[in-house]
This record gives sequence, structure tokens and C-alpha cells, in this order.
Amino acid sequence: MLTKAQITDGFEKMINCSMQVVREKAEELGLDKELGMRIAAPFGGGMLRGDTCGAVTGALILIGMKYGHSNENDAENYRTVCEKATQFLEQFQARNKTLICRELIGYDFSQGESEKAAESGIMIKKCPKLIQDALEILDDIL
Repeated sequence: MLTKAQITDGFEKMINCSMQVVREKAEELGLDKELGMRIAAPFGGGMLRGDTCGAVTGALILIGMKYGHSNENDAENYRTVCEKATQFLEQFQARNKTLICRELIGYDFSQGESEKAAESGIMIKKCPKLIQDALEILDDIL
């Protein structure tokens, strides 16, 4: 499990929430860590707009990589990925009351508040727990 210090170090190196979740679990799933991080890069900061939390989107990327389907009409795997994603979303929301980044941290990146959020230290204060929550829930789902 990533520690708060490791997560903070990642932020200082421009590794956002989504990327950190994917990086932590990629090899466990036999995925290329660098490719996973590139895929996850635009999902940090609530998809750069304060929308769905990056820790959540990173987890959904991993759930899709493990349980997703690529063949047409694959109803069985479609049901599985939907069940696993729903399970994750429900558990994350139960722990944190919302899935929305701006509600979790109190800053709206779509309104240009990313610099204010960084200066306030709120991401260092709140985001490590969100990443850890996502990883703990994934431990049960993956």
C-alpha cells in the first residue's frame, strides 16, 4: 500500500491521483505500468475539471483492464465489468460521500482553481486518503 509520503512524492513529480492508482496495481494485473500511467494521465484532478475523482477513474481503468470485454456481444464479461465497477463506485462513495473531486477537496478546477488548491495544500491533505481508499477497495475487487 502506498504511504502518504509516497503519494506526496508522486504529486511533487507530477504523478496525479489516477496515475498513482494505476501505477500501483498495473504490474499485479500484468499490465505495462508506463502505458497505464499514460492512459491515466488526463484523468487527474477530476478529469482536469473537478469532476470524477482521479483515484476513482484510475480504479475504473484497472477494473476495465482486468474484467472488460473487447468482443462484440460479450454479455457475460459486460455484466462482470459493470458489476465490479458498480461495486467499486458504491464502496468508494460510502467511504467518502461523493465521487466528485471538487466536492472532495473543495476546489473547482473547471473554474481555474487548480493553483489555489495546490497553494492551499488541500491535495496533500486529502488526496492520499482517497488514493489509499481506492487501492484498498481494489484489493477486494481485482
